Amino acid sequence: MPEPVAIPLKSHFKPEEVCFLADVKPYVLRFWESEFPEIRPVPSSEGRKLYRHRDVETVVFIKELLFGRKMSVEEAKPLVRRGAPSPRTPSRNGAAGAAAGLAEAAAAGATAAGEGAVPPPIPRGIPQERLPAVRRKLVALLDFVGSIKRRRGWD
Repeated sequence: MPEPVAIPLKSHFKPEEVCFLADVKPYVLRFWESEFPEIRPVPSSEGRKLYRHRDVETVVFIKELLFGRKMSVEEAKPLVRRGAPSPRTPSRNGAAGAAAGLAEAAAAGATAAGEGAVPPPIPRGIPQERLPAVRRKLVALLDFVGSIKRRRGWD
């Protein structure tokens, strides 16, 4: 199973950010946008497309179906239309919850969305078993920030 994608907690994403997070080329994102009406970018005040958090989750889900499960676009459409169990429900929080959600959905013949859930607040530190997942998310975030800095020449 591919590594879950950690989607930053923000409301809107530029197309290049969505491509980076989903690891797809811009033309692939534009094609999926034309094939899957569930991806609905909104125009910014400058007229650029902005993708909502839910759109990014949908793009990651589509990638999992097409590349991870080797489905065709036509096979994936009804699953995307039906939607995946929300990663924000309490039973889907964290990496273990997302993995359990994927296994549960596969057993039911459905599919689940990738990582991106907002875990509940942990009052007194992070349990040791969650540290590797937290570390992976932080490293991914640092890589993302580093790539933006490099592209803009801020190093």
